Amino acid sequence: MSAAISRCPSRTIEVSATTRPSRLRHQQGQWLLEEAGDVRTIEDGQTLPTRVGTWRVHLTRPAAQTGDYSSARTVASLVLRFSVHKYTGHIELAAQSEGDSFDLMACAHHLLLLTLARARLADHQLPPVQQGWVHQHALLQQLDFKANHLHLDIHRIRRQFAEVGVVDPGNIVERRPAARQLRIGVARIKIVEHDNRRMRTETNDVQA
Repeated sequence: MSAAISRCPSRTIEVSATTRPSRLRHQQGQWLLEEAGDVRTIEDGQTLPTRVGTWRVHLTRPAAQTGDYSSARTVASLVLRFSVHKYTGHIELAAQSEGDSFDLMACAHHLLLLTLARARLADHQLPPVQQGWVHQHALLQQLDFKANHLHLDIHRIRRQFAEVGVVDPGNIVERRPAARQLRIGVARIKIVEHDNRRMRTETNDVQA
């Protein structure tokens, strides 16, 4: 059995999973599934097994709160600058949007975002809609991550951008669920690599 979930009466939903206690909760504009201590993001179209059958989730996007949504800080408006320090392993991240700058500092989950940024830069000759898509299994192998680690880092990345006022943080990492692909949602990227001898810069100013 499958069912469409278009809205929910509360921000936390208890889910009777097949073998383990689970619940859905809404946080920072995302639906999260908590199960046996693990947290992962629920995507539109994803199926959830329960004791009464399999349910398919359909998420609706909230309408803009004002008529001037185009002036809001969106993922499409961002310019990201990564500063990669080769010998320390630090990945510092800064962003600009509509003339505003904000420092996202150095965080462990920036490694995932940097990896996706490199993939998008490598595809700069392709049309924007085709740039940067990476198969999840290849990404897990490249980063030596487990799936739970990947989902948790995506959640942390989206939460971090929500905390600096990005109104659509779910778009910072885009997904193609059927193809099990994902990519960074920002088109304008600059990567500066530092070592003791030289500095190398990669940029992409193509608008998505």
